[in-house]
Amino acid sequence: MSTFQFDQATHTTLLGTNDSGLTCYTGHVSKDWTIGTVPNVSYVLSNIFDAVLKHYSERYQKHPIALNSYFFGKSIPGPFIVEIQELKSSSKGYCICQAALKQHKNIQQALPATLDEYRQFNDDDLIVKVHGVFTMGNMEAETGKTHYHKNPKAPSRDTMIPVKYPFMADLVDVYMEPSTLPHAVATGKPIFAHSVDDEVVPGQPELSQSMAFADGRPIDVKSLAYYADMFVPPPALLGAAFWKGPIWCATMQLEILFKRIPQHSPSVLAHFHVPHIINNRCDLDGELFDAEGNILAVTRHQCTILDWSRSMIPKM
Repeated sequence: MSTFQFDQATHTTLLGTNDSGLTCYTGHVSKDWTIGTVPNVSYVLSNIFDAVLKHYSERYQKHPIALNSYFFGKSIPGPFIVEIQELKSSSKGYCICQAALKQHKNIQQALPATLDEYRQFNDDDLIVKVHGVFTMGNMEAETGKTHYHKNPKAPSRDTMIPVKYPFMADLVDVYMEPSTLPHAVATGKPIFAHSVDDEVVPGQPELSQSMAFADGRPIDVKSLAYYADMFVPPPALLGAAFWKGPIWCATMQLEILFKRIPQHSPSVLAHFHVPHIINNRCDLDGELFDAEGNILAVTRHQCTILDWSRSMIPKM
């Protein structure tokens, strides 16, 4: 078991495979990786990712090529089940599987220790929180031509400033390019949290940053799923006056296309921007690079913009 915080918080355990080929893993959503009181969606996705990577770890297709995920409801800190069903198998080609993270309506329900125990669960008491479709392959065996056309460049870390996120600040070290952030009129300094009454120059719905795990954990493909959605929502940079208060950008759909395997990179450089906000719904495009500026993955999100109060889980 890894001693890194991220691995401890995204550890899944194989339960088994039933006669129909459904493979199940169990795990626990941590209360420490939250925004508000809701677990960060990409952190939750990383738990599914852990199960899928373990499922394919002894297979030829051990690397993620693409991931399409859909978020049906807020995950809750507590136990979960991941069900993996293979949709397309191949000896040397690409494989496709679907994976669903489910939680019991009674979050205090203990995790099953065996498949037989899991069979005793009532399907009506299990809620699908996240559904993902994974394309798996072998990047080390891929061959062919490479060509770049208008390829996005990694942002420069030279002008970035250290930033403490309101959440998960002790878990991740962040540096951010300040030019797109809201600025206080009085001081000209970039700011995050401010009220509608503060005099602020609005920012832009675009963000460049550098991210690294605070405990020194290196970047790998599993952590790319986390970093694909670990940012201050770019729409929030338009300012509290624009939104008439603080907001929460709830992810409805998230796609990640993996380009290469990280090679001992201590951090991720990232750029995210929102070209359209229409009726409080927005799409977000992003790119992830290693510390040397090599493209690692691209991502696209579909989000709905809600009042900040929606980022809280009602007390049971």
